[in-house]
Amino acid sequence: MSSPRRSCDESMTFSRRRLIGAAGAIALVGKGVRAQTPVPTPARRQPADLRIAVRRMPTNWDPATQSLLEHIWLSTLLYDPVARWNAQGDIFPGLGLHWAASTFDRVLEITLRPDAFFLDGAQLTADDVRWTLERLRYSASLISDAWRLENIWRIEAPDTHIVRITLNAPDASLVSSLAAPSLSILAEASNPQRLRGGTGPFMVRFLGSDRAVFWRNPLFWQIGRPHFRALRISEIPDDTERSTALVTGMVDLVPDAPLLDIPTLQADPSVQLIGGPSNHLCLLHVNLRQGALQDVRVRQILSGAIDRVRVVKGATAGQGEASGLLFPSGSWVTGDVDDIEQQAPETVRAALAELGIRADLRLRLVTDNTDATLANTVIVLQEQLAYCGIALSVVLLEGEELANAIRFGEYDLLAGYTRPWRDPHELVRPLLASDGTANFSGYASPEVDGMIHGATFVSHREVRGERYLRLQERILADVPVIVLFRPYYFDAMTSRLANYGTLQPVTARGLMPATLDTSEETDPS
Repeated sequence: MSSPRRSCDESMTFSRRRLIGAAGAIALVGKGVRAQTPVPTPARRQPADLRIAVRRMPTNWDPATQSLLEHIWLSTLLYDPVARWNAQGDIFPGLGLHWAASTFDRVLEITLRPDAFFLDGAQLTADDVRWTLERLRYSASLISDAWRLENIWRIEAPDTHIVRITLNAPDASLVSSLAAPSLSILAEASNPQRLRGGTGPFMVRFLGSDRAVFWRNPLFWQIGRPHFRALRISEIPDDTERSTALVTGMVDLVPDAPLLDIPTLQADPSVQLIGGPSNHLCLLHVNLRQGALQDVRVRQILSGAIDRVRVVKGATAGQGEASGLLFPSGSWVTGDVDDIEQQAPETVRAALAELGIRADLRLRLVTDNTDATLANTVIVLQEQLAYCGIALSVVLLEGEELANAIRFGEYDLLAGYTRPWRDPHELVRPLLASDGTANFSGYASPEVDGMIHGATFVSHREVRGERYLRLQERILADVPVIVLFRPYYFDAMTSRLANYGTLQPVTARGLMPATLDTSEETDPS
Protein backbone atom coordinates (compact mmCIF):
# COMPACT_ATOMS: atom_id res chain seq x y z
CA MET A 1 0.00 0.00 0.00
CA SER A 2 1.08 3.56 -0.62
CA SER A 3 2.38 5.73 2.18
CA PRO A 4 0.07 8.48 3.47
CA ARG A 5 0.17 11.62 1.34
CA ARG A 6 1.85 14.53 3.09
CA SER A 7 2.58 18.13 2.16
CA CYS A 8 6.03 19.04 0.91
CA ASP A 9 7.52 22.48 1.66
CA GLU A 10 10.83 24.18 2.07
CA SER A 11 11.24 22.96 5.66
CA MET A 12 10.81 19.31 4.69
CA THR A 13 11.88 17.16 7.65
CA PHE A 14 12.05 13.81 5.88
CA SER A 15 14.45 12.64 3.21
CA ARG A 16 14.63 9.90 0.64
CA ARG A 17 17.13 7.99 2.78
CA ARG A 18 14.79 8.14 5.80
CA LEU A 19 11.87 6.93 3.70
CA ILE A 20 13.85 3.99 2.41
CA GLY A 21 15.01 3.23 5.92
CA ALA A 22 11.43 3.31 7.17
CA ALA A 23 10.49 0.89 4.41
CA GLY A 24 13.32 -1.47 5.28
CA ALA A 25 11.00 -4.43 5.13
CA ILE A 26 10.55 -3.95 1.40
CA ALA A 27 12.37 -6.73 -0.40
CA LEU A 28 14.23 -5.99 -3.58
CA VAL A 29 11.79 -6.76 -6.35
CA GLY A 30 12.69 -9.22 -9.10
CA LYS A 31 15.60 -11.52 -9.65
CA GLY A 32 18.90 -9.83 -10.34
CA VAL A 33 18.06 -6.38 -8.90
CA ARG A 34 21.17 -4.72 -7.48
CA ALA A 35 21.50 -1.91 -4.97
CA GLN A 36 22.19 1.45 -6.59
CA THR A 37 25.62 2.96 -6.17
CA PRO A 38 25.35 6.50 -4.76
CA VAL A 39 26.68 9.29 -6.94
CA PRO A 40 28.12 11.92 -4.59
CA THR A 41 27.76 15.63 -5.20
CA PRO A 42 31.20 17.13 -5.90
CA ALA A 43 32.70 18.27 -2.61
CA ARG A 44 34.61 21.20 -4.01
CA ARG A 45 31.58 23.56 -4.04
CA GLN A 46 27.95 23.83 -3.00
CA PRO A 47 25.24 22.92 -5.53
CA ALA A 48 24.57 25.88 -7.82
CA ASP A 49 21.46 27.39 -9.35
CA LEU A 50 21.11 26.98 -13.10
CA ARG A 51 19.47 29.68 -15.22
CA ILE A 52 17.46 28.42 -18.20
CA ALA A 53 15.71 30.34 -20.99
CA VAL A 54 12.82 29.00 -23.09
CA ARG A 55 10.81 30.55 -25.88
CA ARG A 56 7.57 30.30 -23.94
CA MET A 57 6.37 28.69 -20.74
CA PRO A 58 3.90 25.79 -20.83
CA THR A 59 0.27 26.60 -20.12
CA ASN A 60 0.23 23.65 -17.71
CA TRP A 61 2.66 21.00 -16.45
CA ASP A 62 0.72 17.91 -17.51
CA PRO A 63 3.34 15.76 -19.32
CA ALA A 64 0.68 14.15 -21.53
CA THR A 65 -0.19 17.46 -23.21
CA GLN A 66 3.28 18.78 -24.08
CA SER A 67 4.09 19.01 -27.80
CA LEU A 68 6.76 21.71 -28.13
CA LEU A 69 10.29 20.33 -27.83
CA GLU A 70 11.32 22.71 -25.04
CA HIS A 71 8.19 21.82 -23.08
CA ILE A 72 8.92 18.11 -23.46
CA TRP A 73 12.45 18.90 -22.24
CA LEU A 74 11.08 20.63 -19.15
CA SER A 75 8.60 17.86 -18.38
CA THR A 76 11.41 15.28 -18.21
CA LEU A 77 12.86 17.21 -15.26
CA LEU A 78 9.69 16.63 -13.26
CA TYR A 79 8.42 13.19 -14.22
CA ASP A 80 9.66 9.67 -14.96
CA PRO A 81 8.28 7.19 -17.48
CA VAL A 82 8.42 3.42 -17.01
CA ALA A 83 11.39 3.13 -19.39
CA ARG A 84 13.90 5.47 -21.01
CA TRP A 85 16.19 5.62 -24.04
CA ASN A 86 19.94 5.85 -23.69
CA ALA A 87 22.39 7.59 -26.03
CA GLN A 88 22.96 4.37 -28.02
CA GLY A 89 19.28 4.05 -28.88
CA ASP A 90 18.49 1.23 -26.45
CA ILE A 91 15.60 1.15 -24.01
CA PHE A 92 16.70 0.84 -20.39
CA PRO A 93 15.01 0.99 -16.98
CA GLY A 94 13.25 4.05 -15.62
CA LEU A 95 10.55 3.49 -13.04
CA GLY A 96 10.34 -0.05 -14.37
CA LEU A 97 13.34 -2.09 -13.24
CA HIS A 98 12.66 -4.79 -15.81
CA TRP A 99 9.87 -6.24 -17.91
CA ALA A 100 9.09 -9.50 -19.66
CA ALA A 101 6.60 -10.56 -22.35
CA SER A 102 4.74 -13.87 -22.28
CA THR A 103 1.65 -15.63 -23.68
CA PHE A 104 2.70 -15.14 -27.31
CA ASP A 105 3.73 -11.54 -26.57
CA ARG A 106 0.23 -10.64 -25.40
CA VAL A 107 1.13 -10.12 -21.74
CA LEU A 108 3.75 -7.65 -20.53
CA GLU A 109 4.70 -7.79 -16.86
CA ILE A 110 6.64 -4.83 -15.45
CA THR A 111 8.51 -4.84 -12.14
CA LEU A 112 8.66 -1.35 -10.62
CA ARG A 113 11.54 0.04 -8.60
CA PRO A 114 10.79 0.13 -4.85
CA ASP A 115 12.84 3.28 -4.17
CA ALA A 116 10.78 5.84 -6.13
CA PHE A 117 8.64 8.36 -4.23
CA PHE A 118 6.31 11.22 -5.06
CA LEU A 119 6.74 14.72 -3.66
CA ASP A 120 4.50 14.05 -0.67
CA GLY A 121 6.54 11.03 0.39
CA ALA A 122 4.16 8.40 -1.00
CA GLN A 123 5.89 5.43 -2.54
CA LEU A 124 5.36 4.66 -6.24
CA THR A 125 2.98 1.73 -6.65
CA ALA A 126 1.52 -0.32 -9.46
CA ASP A 127 -1.80 1.48 -8.94
CA ASP A 128 -0.11 4.78 -9.89
CA VAL A 129 1.10 3.25 -13.15
CA ARG A 130 -2.26 1.62 -13.84
CA TRP A 131 -4.14 4.88 -13.18
CA THR A 132 -1.78 6.94 -15.35
CA LEU A 133 -2.09 4.61 -18.33
CA GLU A 134 -5.85 4.24 -17.93
CA ARG A 135 -6.18 8.01 -17.89
CA LEU A 136 -4.58 8.18 -21.33
CA ARG A 137 -6.48 5.15 -22.65
CA TYR A 138 -9.85 6.70 -21.88
CA SER A 139 -8.98 10.26 -22.86
CA ALA A 140 -10.38 9.77 -26.40
CA SER A 141 -9.20 12.72 -28.50
CA LEU A 142 -8.31 14.91 -25.52
CA ILE A 143 -4.74 13.55 -25.34
CA SER A 144 -3.06 13.08 -28.70
CA ASP A 145 -0.80 10.22 -27.56
CA ALA A 146 -3.65 7.93 -26.47
CA TRP A 147 -3.04 5.84 -29.63
CA ARG A 148 0.11 4.48 -27.96
CA LEU A 149 -2.08 2.30 -25.74
CA GLU A 150 -4.67 1.23 -28.32
CA ASN A 151 -3.74 -2.47 -28.20
CA ILE A 152 -4.15 -2.75 -24.43
CA TRP A 153 -7.09 -4.83 -23.26
CA ARG A 154 -6.50 -4.78 -19.52
CA ILE A 155 -4.09 -3.31 -16.95
CA GLU A 156 -3.77 -5.00 -13.57
CA ALA A 157 -1.81 -4.40 -10.38
CA PRO A 158 -1.45 -7.89 -8.86
CA ASP A 159 1.21 -6.66 -6.45
CA THR A 160 2.38 -3.32 -5.07
CA HIS A 161 5.31 -3.30 -7.49
CA ILE A 162 4.02 -5.44 -10.36
CA VAL A 163 2.04 -4.13 -13.34
CA ARG A 164 0.52 -6.64 -15.74
CA ILE A 165 -0.61 -5.40 -19.17
CA THR A 166 -2.71 -7.72 -21.33
CA LEU A 167 -2.94 -6.90 -25.04
CA ASN A 168 -5.51 -7.57 -27.73
CA ALA A 169 -2.65 -8.22 -30.14
CA PRO A 170 1.15 -8.26 -29.94
CA ASP A 171 2.61 -4.76 -30.01
CA ALA A 172 6.38 -4.53 -30.49
CA SER A 173 6.21 -0.74 -30.11
CA LEU A 174 4.60 -0.71 -26.66
CA VAL A 175 7.80 -0.61 -24.59
CA SER A 176 9.02 2.28 -26.74
CA SER A 177 5.77 4.10 -26.01
CA LEU A 178 6.22 3.44 -22.30
CA ALA A 179 9.49 5.39 -22.61
CA ALA A 180 7.72 8.42 -24.12
CA PRO A 181 7.66 11.53 -21.87
CA SER A 182 3.91 11.85 -22.49
CA LEU A 183 3.39 8.57 -20.62
CA SER A 184 5.28 9.71 -17.53
CA ILE A 185 3.80 8.32 -14.33
CA LEU A 186 1.65 10.46 -12.03
CA ALA A 187 0.31 9.76 -8.56
CA GLU A 188 -3.04 7.99 -8.61
CA ALA A 189 -6.04 10.36 -8.77
CA SER A 190 -3.83 13.46 -9.01
CA ASN A 191 -5.20 16.57 -10.73
CA PRO A 192 -3.24 17.14 -13.98
CA GLN A 193 -4.06 20.85 -13.87
CA ARG A 194 -2.39 21.23 -10.47
CA LEU A 195 0.70 19.11 -11.04
CA ARG A 196 3.98 20.36 -9.61
CA GLY A 197 6.08 17.28 -10.26
CA GLY A 198 6.22 13.52 -9.93
CA THR A 199 9.11 11.17 -9.19
CA GLY A 200 11.59 13.17 -11.27
CA PRO A 201 14.74 15.04 -10.16
CA PHE A 202 13.02 18.42 -9.68
CA MET A 203 9.72 19.87 -8.50
CA VAL A 204 7.98 23.15 -9.30
CA ARG A 205 8.37 25.63 -6.46
CA PHE A 206 7.21 28.87 -8.09
CA LEU A 207 5.15 29.63 -11.19
CA GLY A 208 4.72 33.03 -12.78
CA SER A 209 3.43 34.13 -16.14
CA ASP A 210 6.91 34.27 -17.64
CA ARG A 211 9.16 32.45 -15.18
CA ALA A 212 9.34 29.43 -12.91
CA VAL A 213 11.61 28.02 -10.23
CA PHE A 214 12.29 24.30 -9.89
CA TRP A 215 13.75 22.96 -6.67
CA ARG A 216 15.83 19.84 -6.37
CA ASN A 217 13.63 16.89 -5.36
CA PRO A 218 15.15 15.40 -2.16
CA LEU A 219 13.22 12.15 -2.77
CA PHE A 220 14.60 11.50 -6.25
CA TRP A 221 15.50 7.82 -6.61
CA GLN A 222 18.93 8.46 -8.19
CA ILE A 223 20.95 9.16 -5.04
CA GLY A 224 23.19 12.25 -5.15
CA ARG A 225 21.61 13.73 -8.27
CA PRO A 226 20.88 16.24 -9.61
CA HIS A 227 23.84 18.45 -8.69
CA PHE A 228 21.82 21.68 -8.81
CA ARG A 229 20.01 23.34 -5.94
CA ALA A 230 17.45 25.02 -8.21
CA LEU A 231 16.60 25.77 -11.82
CA ARG A 232 15.49 29.32 -12.59
CA ILE A 233 13.52 29.30 -15.84
CA SER A 234 12.71 32.46 -17.81
CA GLU A 235 10.58 33.03 -20.87
CA ILE A 236 12.37 34.93 -23.68
CA PRO A 237 10.15 34.74 -26.80
CA ASP A 238 12.59 36.27 -29.28
CA ASP A 239 15.14 33.75 -30.60
CA THR A 240 17.90 36.32 -30.99
CA GLU A 241 17.39 37.71 -27.48
CA ARG A 242 17.45 34.19 -26.05
CA SER A 243 20.75 33.36 -27.76
CA THR A 244 22.18 36.74 -26.77
CA ALA A 245 21.26 36.10 -23.13
CA LEU A 246 23.33 32.91 -23.28
CA VAL A 247 26.34 34.51 -24.93
CA THR A 248 26.36 37.44 -22.49
CA GLY A 249 26.08 35.17 -19.44
CA MET A 250 22.54 36.15 -18.45
CA VAL A 251 21.44 32.50 -18.70
CA ASP A 252 23.32 29.22 -18.52
CA LEU A 253 21.29 26.94 -20.80
CA VAL A 254 18.89 27.18 -23.74
CA PRO A 255 17.11 23.93 -24.65
CA ASP A 256 16.16 23.50 -28.31
CA ALA A 257 18.47 26.31 -29.39
CA PRO A 258 17.36 28.26 -32.50
CA LEU A 259 18.87 26.53 -35.52
CA LEU A 260 19.51 29.79 -37.32
CA ASP A 261 21.77 30.86 -34.44
CA ILE A 262 23.81 27.64 -34.32
CA PRO A 263 26.66 28.85 -36.60
CA THR A 264 27.13 31.95 -34.41
CA LEU A 265 26.95 29.97 -31.18
CA GLN A 266 29.45 27.41 -32.52
CA ALA A 267 31.98 30.19 -33.03
CA ASP A 268 31.66 31.52 -29.47
CA PRO A 269 34.19 29.96 -27.03
CA SER A 270 31.92 30.69 -24.07
CA VAL A 271 29.19 28.41 -25.49
CA GLN A 272 28.99 24.67 -26.04
CA LEU A 273 26.38 22.78 -28.06
CA ILE A 274 25.15 19.28 -27.22
CA GLY A 275 23.10 17.47 -29.84
CA GLY A 276 23.16 16.81 -33.56
CA PRO A 277 20.99 14.83 -36.01
CA SER A 278 17.51 14.10 -34.72
CA ASN A 279 14.67 11.78 -35.61
CA HIS A 280 11.93 14.26 -36.32
CA LEU A 281 11.00 15.50 -39.78
CA CYS A 282 10.16 18.76 -41.48
CA LEU A 283 7.55 17.94 -44.10
CA LEU A 284 4.60 19.16 -46.14
CA HIS A 285 1.18 17.71 -45.41
CA VAL A 286 -0.62 17.50 -48.77
CA ASN A 287 -4.36 18.21 -48.60
CA LEU A 288 -5.89 15.29 -50.49
CA ARG A 289 -9.47 16.48 -50.12
CA GLN A 290 -9.49 19.27 -52.71
CA GLY A 291 -7.77 20.88 -55.70
CA ALA A 292 -5.12 19.74 -58.13
CA LEU A 293 -3.19 17.79 -55.50
CA GLN A 294 -5.90 15.13 -55.44
CA ASP A 295 -4.09 13.82 -58.54
CA VAL A 296 -1.20 11.61 -57.37
CA ARG A 297 0.75 12.50 -60.52
CA VAL A 298 0.73 16.18 -59.55
CA ARG A 299 1.92 15.29 -56.05
CA GLN A 300 4.78 13.23 -57.44
CA ILE A 301 5.83 16.07 -59.74
CA LEU A 302 5.70 18.56 -56.87
CA SER A 303 7.86 16.35 -54.65
CA GLY A 304 10.46 15.96 -57.39
CA ALA A 305 10.58 19.71 -58.03
CA ILE A 306 11.96 20.55 -54.56
CA ASP A 307 15.64 21.29 -54.04
CA ARG A 308 15.89 19.91 -50.51
CA VAL A 309 19.55 20.80 -50.03
CA ARG A 310 18.76 24.40 -50.78
CA VAL A 311 15.80 24.32 -48.39
CA VAL A 312 18.00 23.08 -45.54
CA LYS A 313 20.61 25.74 -46.21
CA GLY A 314 18.12 28.60 -46.37
CA ALA A 315 15.73 27.47 -43.65
CA THR A 316 18.13 26.21 -40.97
CA ALA A 317 21.55 27.68 -41.87
CA GLY A 318 22.56 24.18 -42.91
CA GLN A 319 21.54 22.58 -39.60
CA GLY A 320 19.71 19.60 -41.01
CA GLU A 321 19.88 16.59 -43.31
CA ALA A 322 18.14 16.92 -46.67
CA SER A 323 16.06 13.85 -47.51
CA GLY A 324 12.70 12.88 -48.93
CA LEU A 325 12.57 9.57 -47.03
CA LEU A 326 10.64 8.79 -43.88
CA PHE A 327 13.44 6.87 -42.20
CA PRO A 328 17.08 7.98 -41.87
CA SER A 329 19.80 5.92 -43.51
CA GLY A 330 21.42 5.17 -40.15
CA SER A 331 18.33 3.56 -38.62
CA TRP A 332 17.50 -0.15 -38.55
CA VAL A 333 14.87 0.53 -41.22
CA THR A 334 17.31 0.49 -44.14
CA GLY A 335 17.16 -0.99 -47.60
CA ASP A 336 17.29 -0.26 -51.30
CA VAL A 337 14.76 2.57 -51.33
CA ASP A 338 16.23 5.46 -53.32
CA ASP A 339 15.88 9.04 -52.20
CA ILE A 340 13.85 11.40 -54.35
CA GLU A 341 15.74 12.75 -57.34
CA GLN A 342 15.33 16.46 -57.97
CA GLN A 343 13.99 17.40 -61.40
CA ALA A 344 15.11 20.42 -63.41
CA PRO A 345 12.57 23.28 -63.67
CA GLU A 346 12.01 22.71 -67.39
CA THR A 347 11.36 19.02 -66.74
CA VAL A 348 8.77 19.92 -64.11
CA ARG A 349 7.03 22.38 -66.42
CA ALA A 350 6.90 19.81 -69.20
CA ALA A 351 5.47 17.15 -66.86
CA LEU A 352 2.76 19.55 -65.68
CA ALA A 353 1.96 20.49 -69.28
CA GLU A 354 1.42 16.82 -70.11
CA LEU A 355 -1.27 16.80 -67.43
CA GLY A 356 -2.94 19.86 -68.99
CA ILE A 357 -1.50 22.37 -66.50
CA ARG A 358 0.10 24.87 -68.85
CA ALA A 359 -0.19 27.98 -66.68
CA ASP A 360 1.19 28.25 -63.15
CA LEU A 361 -0.09 25.65 -60.69
CA ARG A 362 -1.40 27.77 -57.83
CA LEU A 363 -1.25 26.37 -54.31
CA ARG A 364 -1.94 27.79 -50.85
CA LEU A 365 0.84 26.95 -48.36
CA VAL A 366 0.23 27.51 -44.63
CA THR A 367 2.66 27.26 -41.72
CA ASP A 368 3.38 28.43 -38.17
CA ASN A 369 4.61 32.03 -38.08
CA THR A 370 6.17 31.59 -34.63
CA ASP A 371 8.80 29.13 -35.90
CA ALA A 372 11.51 30.93 -37.88
CA THR A 373 12.76 27.78 -39.61
CA LEU A 374 9.28 26.93 -40.89
CA ALA A 375 8.73 30.50 -42.09
CA ASN A 376 12.08 30.36 -43.88
CA THR A 377 11.26 26.96 -45.36
CA VAL A 378 8.11 28.13 -47.07
CA ILE A 379 9.75 31.29 -48.40
CA VAL A 380 12.59 29.25 -49.93
CA LEU A 381 10.04 26.85 -51.44
CA GLN A 382 8.02 29.72 -52.84
CA GLU A 383 11.07 31.13 -54.59
CA GLN A 384 12.47 27.91 -56.06
CA LEU A 385 9.12 26.44 -57.16
CA ALA A 386 8.24 29.62 -59.04
CA TYR A 387 10.87 28.62 -61.64
CA CYS A 388 9.03 25.32 -62.05
CA GLY A 389 5.66 26.84 -62.85
CA ILE A 390 4.27 26.30 -59.35
CA ALA A 391 3.00 29.45 -57.61
CA LEU A 392 2.81 29.18 -53.83
CA SER A 393 0.61 31.59 -51.92
CA VAL A 394 2.33 31.63 -48.52
CA VAL A 395 0.19 32.26 -45.42
CA LEU A 396 1.92 32.58 -42.02
CA LEU A 397 -0.46 31.98 -39.13
CA GLU A 398 -0.23 31.32 -35.42
CA GLY A 399 -2.36 30.39 -32.45
CA GLU A 400 -6.07 29.91 -33.01
CA GLU A 401 -5.88 31.06 -36.64
CA LEU A 402 -3.41 28.29 -37.46
CA ALA A 403 -5.44 25.72 -35.53
CA ASN A 404 -8.60 26.68 -37.45
CA ALA A 405 -6.83 26.54 -40.80
CA ILE A 406 -5.71 23.00 -39.99
CA ARG A 407 -9.09 22.00 -38.60
CA PHE A 408 -11.02 23.19 -41.65
CA GLY A 409 -8.43 22.18 -44.27
CA GLU A 410 -7.86 25.73 -45.54
CA TYR A 411 -4.63 24.88 -47.35
CA ASP A 412 -3.17 22.84 -50.17
CA LEU A 413 0.11 22.36 -48.33
CA LEU A 414 0.85 22.58 -44.60
CA ALA A 415 4.49 22.83 -43.49
CA GLY A 416 5.34 21.47 -40.06
CA TYR A 417 7.45 19.18 -37.90
CA THR A 418 6.68 15.72 -36.64
CA ARG A 419 7.23 14.77 -33.00
CA PRO A 420 10.56 13.10 -32.11
CA TRP A 421 10.44 9.30 -32.37
CA ARG A 422 12.59 6.23 -31.75
CA ASP A 423 10.48 3.31 -32.87
CA PRO A 424 9.19 3.75 -36.47
CA HIS A 425 5.63 3.11 -35.27
CA GLU A 426 5.83 6.36 -33.30
CA LEU A 427 6.26 8.20 -36.60
CA VAL A 428 3.92 6.40 -38.99
CA ARG A 429 0.98 5.67 -36.67
CA PRO A 430 -0.03 9.31 -35.98
CA LEU A 431 1.14 10.62 -39.35
CA LEU A 432 -0.20 8.10 -41.89
CA ALA A 433 -2.95 5.98 -40.31
CA SER A 434 -6.43 6.99 -41.46
CA ASP A 435 -7.31 7.98 -37.88
CA GLY A 436 -3.85 9.37 -37.04
CA THR A 437 -3.75 12.39 -34.76
CA ALA A 438 -1.17 14.08 -37.03
CA ASN A 439 -2.72 12.98 -40.33
CA PHE A 440 -3.53 16.46 -41.63
CA SER A 441 -3.53 15.29 -45.26
CA GLY A 442 -6.70 13.24 -44.94
CA TYR A 443 -4.84 10.19 -46.23
CA ALA A 444 -6.91 7.02 -45.84
CA SER A 445 -5.73 3.67 -47.14
CA PRO A 446 -7.00 0.41 -45.58
CA GLU A 447 -3.94 -1.33 -47.01
CA VAL A 448 -1.56 1.15 -45.38
CA ASP A 449 -3.49 0.94 -42.10
CA GLY A 450 -2.92 -2.80 -42.21
CA MET A 451 0.77 -2.34 -42.96
CA ILE A 452 1.17 0.08 -40.03
CA HIS A 453 -0.44 -2.24 -37.50
CA GLY A 454 1.04 -5.40 -39.00
CA ALA A 455 4.57 -4.07 -38.49
CA THR A 456 4.07 -4.21 -34.70
CA PHE A 457 2.93 -7.84 -34.60
CA VAL A 458 6.49 -9.19 -34.64
CA SER A 459 9.38 -8.18 -32.41
CA HIS A 460 12.24 -9.20 -34.71
CA ARG A 461 13.84 -5.98 -35.97
CA GLU A 462 14.89 -7.34 -39.35
CA VAL A 463 11.35 -8.50 -40.13
CA ARG A 464 9.85 -5.24 -38.88
CA GLY A 465 12.40 -3.27 -40.89
CA GLU A 466 11.33 -4.99 -44.10
CA ARG A 467 7.70 -4.13 -43.41
CA TYR A 468 8.51 -0.46 -42.80
CA LEU A 469 10.51 -0.36 -46.02
CA ARG A 470 7.49 -1.60 -47.97
CA LEU A 471 5.40 1.04 -46.21
CA GLN A 472 7.90 3.73 -47.15
CA GLU A 473 7.80 2.66 -50.80
CA ARG A 474 4.02 2.94 -50.76
CA ILE A 475 4.12 6.43 -49.23
CA LEU A 476 6.69 7.60 -51.78
CA ALA A 477 4.28 6.47 -54.49
CA ASP A 478 1.09 7.91 -52.94
CA VAL A 479 2.72 11.14 -51.64
CA PRO A 480 0.30 12.08 -48.83
CA VAL A 481 3.25 13.91 -47.26
CA ILE A 482 6.42 15.36 -48.76
CA VAL A 483 9.44 14.99 -46.49
CA LEU A 484 11.90 17.88 -46.79
CA PHE A 485 14.64 17.36 -44.19
CA ARG A 486 15.59 16.18 -40.74
CA PRO A 487 16.44 19.19 -38.57
CA TYR A 488 19.26 18.93 -36.06
CA TYR A 489 18.54 19.46 -32.39
CA PHE A 490 20.87 21.25 -29.95
CA ASP A 491 20.85 22.28 -26.32
CA ALA A 492 23.11 25.34 -26.04
CA MET A 493 24.84 26.10 -22.75
CA THR A 494 27.67 27.93 -21.10
CA SER A 495 31.06 26.27 -21.38
CA ARG A 496 31.16 26.28 -17.56
CA LEU A 497 28.54 23.51 -17.56
CA ALA A 498 30.39 20.18 -17.47
CA ASN A 499 29.30 16.57 -18.08
CA TYR A 500 26.01 17.35 -19.80
CA GLY A 501 24.99 14.09 -21.45
CA THR A 502 23.64 13.53 -24.96
CA LEU A 503 20.33 11.67 -24.86
CA GLN A 504 17.74 11.45 -27.63
CA PRO A 505 14.95 11.96 -28.36
CA VAL A 506 14.36 15.27 -26.61
CA THR A 507 15.00 14.93 -22.88
CA ALA A 508 16.60 16.95 -20.10
CA ARG A 509 17.94 13.88 -18.31
CA GLY A 510 21.39 14.56 -19.76
CA LEU A 511 21.48 17.27 -17.08
CA MET A 512 21.67 14.66 -14.30
CA PRO A 513 25.48 14.22 -14.23
CA ALA A 514 26.18 17.88 -15.05
CA THR A 515 27.85 20.41 -12.76
CA LEU A 516 28.35 24.15 -13.09
CA ASP A 517 31.72 25.77 -12.44
CA THR A 518 30.95 28.73 -10.15
CA SER A 519 34.55 29.42 -9.16
CA GLU A 520 34.54 32.78 -10.99
CA GLU A 521 31.29 33.97 -9.42
CA THR A 522 31.43 36.23 -6.38
CA ASP A 523 27.78 35.63 -5.45
CA PRO A 524 26.79 32.01 -6.07
CA SER A 525 23.13 32.69 -5.28
